Amino acid sequence: MNDIIINFENEFNLVDLTDIESIKNDEIILKNAIKIYSHHEQDCCEHVYANINYIKDEINYIKPFNCMIIEIVEGSGIRLKFGNNHALFVPCYDIQNGYYSSNLELIVEYKHKKCKYNITPAAEYKEEY
Repeated sequence: MNDIIINFENEFNLVDLTDIESIKNDEIILKNAIKIYSHHEQDCCEHVYANINYIKDEINYIKPFNCMIIEIVEGSGIRLKFGNNHALFVPCYDIQNGYYSSNLELIVEYKHKKCKYNITPAAEYKEEY
């Protein structure tokens, strides 16, 4: 699969990932109004998501950057690469009984833009419910 490249260079001088306003299970919001989160139209008996909260302890190691690369690690998650200095792994899950959709998107919002990226192949399937 091809990596997805998000270039913030024309929008910001540098993005500081440590400048966090909030971080939850499936989203991170930076004080400069960049929001990164996963999205899936959830139904009653499923849970499909990217566990962005997983990276909260490693975020302080990221140096300011102007480019983010999303690499899909099929069946386990995504690797977020920041500039040339560091990468963070975000596990993705598709927990359901097989009846529902597995579609999963990573959404990056900034400067009145909302960019959606299909990361469905990254989700680890677990049959439950």
